[in-house]
Amino acid sequence: MAYPVAVIQCTVRPGEIDANRLEITRLAGEAARHGAKLIVLPEACVSDIYRGAQALAETIPGPSTEMLSRVAGDATLALPLLEKAADGKVYSSCALISASGIRGVARKTHLFRDASGHDSFRDEEVIARSDSLSIVDLGDVRAGVLLGFDAEFPESFRALTLRGADLIIVAQNSLEPDHAFLSAMALRNRIPIAVANRLGFRRVYPVIPEFSAGALSLVQDRDGTFLMRCRGGSGIFDADGTRVAQPKENIEAPEGTQPFGMRPVAHFQEEEVLIASLRIEEQRIQRATSPFLSERHEELYGQANAKKPEPPADQNRDRQGAAVPEGRPEQPEPAPPKPKAKRKPRARKKKEEE
Repeated sequence: MAYPVAVIQCTVRPGEIDANRLEITRLAGEAARHGAKLIVLPEACVSDIYRGAQALAETIPGPSTEMLSRVAGDATLALPLLEKAADGKVYSSCALISASGIRGVARKTHLFRDASGHDSFRDEEVIARSDSLSIVDLGDVRAGVLLGFDAEFPESFRALTLRGADLIIVAQNSLEPDHAFLSAMALRNRIPIAVANRLGFRRVYPVIPEFSAGALSLVQDRDGTFLMRCRGGSGIFDADGTRVAQPKENIEAPEGTQPFGMRPVAHFQEEEVLIASLRIEEQRIQRATSPFLSERHEELYGQANAKKPEPPADQNRDRQGAAVPEGRPEQPEPAPPKPKAKRKPRARKKKEEE
């Protein structure tokens, strides 16, 4: 069964909801006209994620889902946005919508924080985390959904595959996806992956601007906001790890010359609709026979989740109770000091009577 999937790479403008809605509606309509059955958009493409963005969260169903459902046609749209939930929390969610309404909602489970320490922003300042990975049954296929930081963990892809997903949607809001990692996840799980990443500038909060600017090439807006450019890099990976759809490079070699060996940093990708047809039924057979799945030994992997046992109280501890670094010889306890002998009071000499 050929199943056409579209990935939309679009510019996300922080806080500019009306402009973002119009742009994703235009691109989603283009993808639907090309016959796509599933259309994937980047994470938080309606508002972006930054400090204060929780004020822009909306309900599902709500204004954005109603607007996009009008252009869905025969397709299902994976629309990521900040959701104002009934429990009062804000989630980074993905609504799977069609012309008939909401088909399912997935929420982000892993909250981002910058491992380099250059950016002081954390997702938890804006959104709450969900406690379950989601698969939405779309009729022809079962789509697993990963949002942002969810797609940095191999366990996320494996769990969705083992639960019966036919493909995995990855909606990102990053500088550029890790293509080598995503290709490996598609190959090792024998499952296609549709990755939508954004363009435009993302707000960042550097701990030390001078140091961070040298490492991350920051720019500063007129209002003092620090920004970092997202370069796109969206794509569709087949179950053998091949990227079967990718954006065009915004650079051309002069006629009669060899293409550049390296793309200059000043050249970036543009808004684009990527489409590829996936062989869903054939890939189901591949997963059923793949040694990467059938030869697993689940009895071994539980150890990865087991808590590291605490050392006995009388071992590997210094005198203050702190752990002794591995490889450091244990220091013997010093002998307790001997108690000092009490001095006897000196007897006063009696004065001789004169």
